[in-house]
Amino acid sequence: MNQFLTDAMRGVEGSARDAAQKVLWRLFLEISVGLIGLAGFGFITASAFLALSASFGAAWAALSTGLGLLLAAGGCVAIVKKPWSKQHLSNAPNAPPIPTATDPAGVAATVAFTAAFVLARYLGDDKPD
Repeated sequence: MNQFLTDAMRGVEGSARDAAQKVLWRLFLEISVGLIGLAGFGFITASAFLALSASFGAAWAALSTGLGLLLAAGGCVAIVKKPWSKQHLSNAPNAPPIPTATDPAGVAATVAFTAAFVLARYLGDDKPD
């Protein structure tokens, strides 16, 4: 039995090591992609600033670049704050109404359930008598 547990633990340890390596590799790739994208965005911003600076001057180039970045940040915040989950909930089908005591179908269902419950208790071994 001890050898069985040892082999099982080695299998679990190997699976956990493989899963951790896959997760770390994916995390490394995602961080690398994010940094490369950030560097690309920086170069695009710098080239836009240089082009605007040559055309309109440094002050107007700085102002327009800053406003463009603020608009981009505001758009990202608006996308993040959009209630995506509430749209999915509003499209969900409505649950059927719960029958009330005055509803004839609800009364019939309650009577049938109670009769089945009492009969099952009577036929089972849980009789209190």
